[in-house]
Amino acid sequence: MRRVLIYGLSANPPTGFEGHLGIIRHFQQRKSFDEIWILPVYRHMYREKSNLATLQHRVEMCQLAVAAIPQISGMQVRVLETERQVYEKMNGDTEAAAESIRDVGTIDVIHHLREQHPLTRFSLLLGTDAFADLVAGKWKNGEEILQSTGTIDIIVVQRPNSRHMLDQAVSNGSIEFISVPGLQAISSTMARSCRDFQELCKYVDRAVAEYIVKNSLYGFASD
Repeated sequence: MRRVLIYGLSANPPTGFEGHLGIIRHFQQRKSFDEIWILPVYRHMYREKSNLATLQHRVEMCQLAVAAIPQISGMQVRVLETERQVYEKMNGDTEAAAESIRDVGTIDVIHHLREQHPLTRFSLLLGTDAFADLVAGKWKNGEEILQSTGTIDIIVVQRPNSRHMLDQAVSNGSIEFISVPGLQAISSTMARSCRDFQELCKYVDRAVAEYIVKNSLYGFASD
């Protein structure tokens, strides 16, 4: 059975080897999966995080970032617009009235992937904060995700210096907590706050930084 790691993230923007890229590279080097699928969020469930660069910009930044990772034979890293596909499946491919829009949650993406790839075993990769929200009941049908750990594995990447005591999760053998060497306390928020190109390159891959400037994203103005 093919094994695929799914990594959903806002990618607003994707951070470098001390952040998102470092996580992807770590799992690539572990060789525990046949493929890693990067799934940028289409529309964020949290209203305070809804101010995203367009999906196309974020997909292209993810593709540029992934290109910076040395490829390993037999391991493919793909950037997919799965959440957009699920959204259009649930709401149609035209914008519906705001009150009638059905939000897409991770559970909807999981159902879609299982339906499309019945012979694939999926693992869901989460950060510590995202997993804490899942356990706290903040996710759409989050309990169903936690109860599905017999058919989908959950891997939680612990942030440096994080100390979340999630006893419910620790008791579940299908949930794995790992630390990724080399991660630092950087974030997409830090990258968006930059106004200096060289500083931006501390948070994102240089090709991503150049894309941000070229497309005047996050307050950067292109020459």
